[in-house]
Amino acid sequence: MWYDYGYGWGGHPHFLHGPFSIIGILLLIALIVFLVRFFAKGKHRHQCHGHTHKSEALSLLETRYVQGDIDREEFLKKKADLLDKTFPPA
Repeated sequence: MWYDYGYGWGGHPHFLHGPFSIIGILLLIALIVFLVRFFAKGKHRHQCHGHTHKSEALSLLETRYVQGDIDREEFLKKKADLLDKTFPPA
């Protein structure tokens, strides 16, 4: 014998199905956004704070020195600043 107490075939209130579905979809979207931002930030952090910027800056400095734009003292001072590890990367 089947008794219907207002909860339908599954024995749970159907009015909760809509809100929980919406919450589940929003959580799924939030997870996807978090993962995309996490991996994008990881790539960006690797490129920006690695040795890429220092080696590019050092290469540019060497080019300016070879072309005669700066003298030896200025070259050595700026090279020391670039290779100094006491300052954290910006």
